[in-house]
Amino acid sequence: MQLATGSLPGPESRLFLQSPRGQGVLLRVKDFMREHILPAQEEVAEYYKRHAGSPQRWETPPIIDALKVKAREAGLWNLFLPAFSGLSQLDYAHIAEETGRCPYAPEVFNCQAPDTGNMELLHMFGSEEQKEKWLEPLLRGEIRSCFCMTEPGVASSDATNMECSLRRHGDEYLVNGTKWWSSGAGNPRCRVAIVMCRNSSTGPRHQQHSMVLVPLGAPGVRLVRPLTVFGQDGTVTLQYTHPVCSARSLELLCLRAAGRHAFGKTLYQHEAVSHQVAEMRLLIDQSRLLTLSAAHALDTVGNHAARKQISMIKVSAARMVCQVVDCTIQVHGGAGVSGDFPLAQMYMYARTLRIADGPDEVHLSSIAQQELREQLGTRARL
Repeated sequence: MQLATGSLPGPESRLFLQSPRGQGVLLRVKDFMREHILPAQEEVAEYYKRHAGSPQRWETPPIIDALKVKAREAGLWNLFLPAFSGLSQLDYAHIAEETGRCPYAPEVFNCQAPDTGNMELLHMFGSEEQKEKWLEPLLRGEIRSCFCMTEPGVASSDATNMECSLRRHGDEYLVNGTKWWSSGAGNPRCRVAIVMCRNSSTGPRHQQHSMVLVPLGAPGVRLVRPLTVFGQDGTVTLQYTHPVCSARSLELLCLRAAGRHAFGKTLYQHEAVSHQVAEMRLLIDQSRLLTLSAAHALDTVGNHAARKQISMIKVSAARMVCQVVDCTIQVHGGAGVSGDFPLAQMYMYARTLRIADGPDEVHLSSIAQQELREQLGTRARL
């Protein structure tokens, strides 16, 4: 009997396949990442180190602007939006995994949050005038945007608590309120905010909300102060978190386990460490397949029908990456929380993710409600 050599293909190689176009774009993205983006990491890090504490820390480093020009010339631009890229959600899920290897890579391809979500909203619901004024410059990468929902004075995980008000005044609308965690607002190129408000409707409490476009230069708009995340600047890069950083974290875990000795053995020869390596691989692959499943559902049954899968991955991926990075920090010891390794920054991003896109508890409640309805039908009383 002859044994085959090499590793077996993972389950994702047979499930949730990309289209031929998606596969081609992914290969080009990988080449671009290897040739241009990853080699620029030190220059980008040096820029933020040099400008720490100054207003320039909010600006885009020149090297990133140069890379954006190259990406657009290469046709690797606005890949997140099917109407412009011709890619499915499943196609883009694979591509996002690759760009997630580097925190600033999504911006290079004009695929950075919160602009992606804002562009999607404008594309689907904006008027022709709004698209011309805001969507087109965003798609060209000429301006940035922010999204304003969370408020400091209320528990914003329940949107019905919202206090920011919207009322009509002649041909205009008046917005009155305070928002924080307005991701992207610190960038000097940010020109417009999508603001969620309570309107004057007296209908059901879940039907009293509106979204309004607010130019940041409008009278009465004031940027009060930047916020910090775990004591660090809450820059727009905070929004680039992608669960793929868990894969990088696992790489660092294995390298550390192979390169250090303790109590007479290499670290990975200690069963506790080797089991952690296995457990982290299980978590990553489970979360990855669930992500691809959610993307496939978006393509095949649509946003509304896929909402349970979307909620599931928001909980699963955020928890997973926190656990993987935390385990890697533990294996690195004191070095893991130092600036010599990227793990402390990874954990800062990962932990924030469990709040930034809605807290785990809200998503879990949504998952439970949908599951109970599916299981119990009309007998469910939620």
